[in-house]
Amino acid sequence: MKAPEPPKLYQRKYKDSDDVALSDLQRAYAIAAGLVAEGKDAFIPVFTRLEKEVEQRERMDAIRKRAAEVAKRFGRKPKN
Repeated sequence: MKAPEPPKLYQRKYKDSDDVALSDLQRAYAIAAGLVAEGKDAFIPVFTRLEKEVEQRERMDAIRKRAAEVAKRFGRKPKN
């Protein structure tokens, strides 16, 4: 008889100091939205927090894009 496999431990995708990717935030936001839509009100605080995080990240991305366009127009190259 084959021995059972040991349980797989959860490995974090990010360290505490890492920024979470926008795509991961958006995925979590969609999952939380589905849970709230199913009537699971306990997830409302998670949904609202993710909503704020996604909006803030999108706003910051838009600002960075505009700043890069202005810098390019005035001959400054952004550092990467």
